[in-house]
Amino acid sequence: MHGLPTTESKLFDKGDWLIRAVISGSGNIQTESSQGTSKEAKLEAEKFRAQAWQLWNQQKFAEAEPLFQQALEKDPTNTKAWNGYGWTLFNLGRPDAAKEAFTKCIELDSKQGAAWNGLGWIAKGQGKVDEAVQNWEQALKVLPNGTAAMNGLAMTYMEKQDYAKAAQVYQRWLKVEPNSPDAKAGLEKAQGQISK
Repeated sequence: MHGLPTTESKLFDKGDWLIRAVISGSGNIQTESSQGTSKEAKLEAEKFRAQAWQLWNQQKFAEAEPLFQQALEKDPTNTKAWNGYGWTLFNLGRPDAAKEAFTKCIELDSKQGAAWNGLGWIAKGQGKVDEAVQNWEQALKVLPNGTAAMNGLAMTYMEKQDYAKAAQVYQRWLKVEPNSPDAKAGLEKAQGQISK
C-alpha cells in the first residue's frame, strides 16, 4: 500500500489520497475572531497560511515551515495554521515537534480531524498502537470521511489480526472512495482472513 509512514523514515509517501485528506481538513479560511488578535493580523496570518499550504501541496515542506510559523506569530489561534505546521513538521521527519503542533491545534478546536489523524500516524510510527487507534477513531468522529484516518485504522486492525473491524473500516472507506484500489484490496484480504 502506498501512503504509509514507516517506523524508519516516519515520512509519508505523498500519495494523492493523503494530500487530499490533509487539505480537506485544513483548506477553509478561519474567520472567527478571538481576543487579542487584530483583524489585520488575522488577515496577514491567512495570507501566510495560504502561501504555506500552496508550498505544502508542492511538497516543498522546508519552504512551507517558516510561512506557517509567520502565520502563527500573527495569529496563534489559527487552527488551520497549527494543523499545516504539524503536517509540515511530520513530513520533515520531526514527529515530536509535529505532535506538539497537532496537540495545540486540538487544544484550540477539538474538531480538527486532520490533526487527530496526524497524532494517529505519529503514535503508530512510535509503536503506540492503541493510542494510534484512539486518535484515528477520534479523527473519524469529527471528520467522518477522512480516508487517511480510515487507512491507518484499517491497516492497524489488520496488523492486530482484528479482521472483522478492518473489514468494517474498509467498507466505510469504499463508501467515500468507491474506486480506491487500496480499500478494495484491503477489504478482500480482510474478508479472506475472516472466512478462514
